[in-house]
Amino acid sequence: MNQENLNINEIMRNTKKYWYVDGLSELAGGVLIVMIGVTYYLSSLIPNVVVRSLMLGLGQPVIIIFGSVLIGKAVKKIKETLTYPRTGYLSFRRQKSKKVSRVLFIIIFAIAVSVMVGFVASNLPDQFIPLVVGLFMSILIIFIGYQNNVPRFYLIAVLTVGLGLLISLWYPEGVLPFVFMFVGSGILWLISGGWTLFNYLRNTNPVEVLDE
Repeated sequence: MNQENLNINEIMRNTKKYWYVDGLSELAGGVLIVMIGVTYYLSSLIPNVVVRSLMLGLGQPVIIIFGSVLIGKAVKKIKETLTYPRTGYLSFRRQKSKKVSRVLFIIIFAIAVSVMVGFVASNLPDQFIPLVVGLFMSILIIFIGYQNNVPRFYLIAVLTVGLGLLISLWYPEGVLPFVFMFVGSGILWLISGGWTLFNYLRNTNPVEVLDE
């Protein structure tokens, strides 16, 4: 029974892996992460502390939520015209209860990571905050890579830690560490997605529909 469950889980992982075959999700994620970094920079231009705090406290969640929805829909549309005509559409049935549980788990996991980052960062010099952020971001990236059977995510995780280390060693003033951390991380995703998309387009062709 356990072996059967393992086989089913492996099949599901391979099925979910197909969603990342063209790199579009990484490109979308990269854009969203860069946007988060840009909000840090824009907030630094606002002299009023209250307005600046509101922009970060309210603006970022709005960008993350609505940005994720809009970008997700855009990715689906692009896949319909770019990916599915080349390599087909692959899906599997999900039970609603499991889907809800998975979403709740991701939310709880993200909250836990945020709390842990805040706790660890509060006990370390500010200089090491980018490194801590990079470490916890890499944990989430590795988790996503494992769940979806995408090994290249492990490389992104390593590079994210390296980015955090470099920023900590350099440590520019103000909000720049956060700007460079998120923008740099977003660029890593964009590079990965762009390279994956390039290879996907180079190695696949749209399937021609023959008239009977």
